[in-house]
Amino acid sequence: MELFFEILIQFLLEVGAQLGIELLAEIGIRSTSKKTGAGRPKNSLLAVFGYILLAAFCGGISMWIYPHHLIQNPTLNAASLILVPLVVGFVMGLRGKYLVRKGKLAIRLDSFSYGFLFALVFGLVRFSLVR
Repeated sequence: MELFFEILIQFLLEVGAQLGIELLAEIGIRSTSKKTGAGRPKNSLLAVFGYILLAAFCGGISMWIYPHHLIQNPTLNAASLILVPLVVGFVMGLRGKYLVRKGKLAIRLDSFSYGFLFALVFGLVRFSLVR
């Protein structure tokens, strides 16, 4: 039973860390677009490329903050590469729906697909570079 709670806490920490960084990235994107007056880019492929670069950068920066895996078990760490992005994408999708319901602008990161992509790239960078 103790092992189950340890795994659950490690998983929740991983989700919380990735979700927190993704929300910080969203705040940065929102503040930049407001200041520059830039609207939503019309080219989705360009947006995907930009989010991949931003997620890779955030994943690299996160290694300076915490240079170890949050999930210690190697098998569960590999499984978290899919599970964590699914959860983060789901939460970002819910956030996007909430923002639309409140009459606010939802950016692309406030959707399941872009939230999943960001978290997947972030996790892949950490998984491949953290020892």
